[in-house]
Amino acid sequence: MVSAIDRAKRALVKLLKQLAKGYDLQVDVVRESADSVVRSAYRKVSRRTHPDRGGDAQDQVALNNAYNAWEESLKQPWPSRGRPRHAGPTGDLVMESRQKPEFRFDSVGVLLTYQKFSDKSCWKRFLTFLKACLKDWSVRRWCATLETNKDAGSC
Repeated sequence: MVSAIDRAKRALVKLLKQLAKGYDLQVDVVRESADSVVRSAYRKVSRRTHPDRGGDAQDQVALNNAYNAWEESLKQPWPSRGRPRHAGPTGDLVMESRQKPEFRFDSVGVLLTYQKFSDKSCWKRFLTFLKACLKDWSVRRWCATLETNKDAGSC
């Protein structure tokens, strides 16, 4: 499932590319581009499409609407954005806490991979935690792997 931020960014990037082509501009922006690159492309295209600079007013309105929709989606609080609320200092999911899950999933399926575990006893703890959280996460299909490394620490 695509988040509201990604939908708005994709719509803006698509419009930027269309307008840049129509106004003979070169913009190097894709939907995976950094936000700063998208903003820079917006300013470049906006300067050319502005009615005071010989551009079409409808193009400028459409561009401004797409940009404002994207900016507004960025201001939404984390839970509605479908991304991690916060992670610990190492980015690990805290398995001991059931009251405040570290991540919120907006997806039908999830693949979870945990690395750097030294023994297989962690697997049972992980599965117990996972089964307890799946309903809260609204996940229907899941797959999980537990990988060991030479530099593995303990659970």
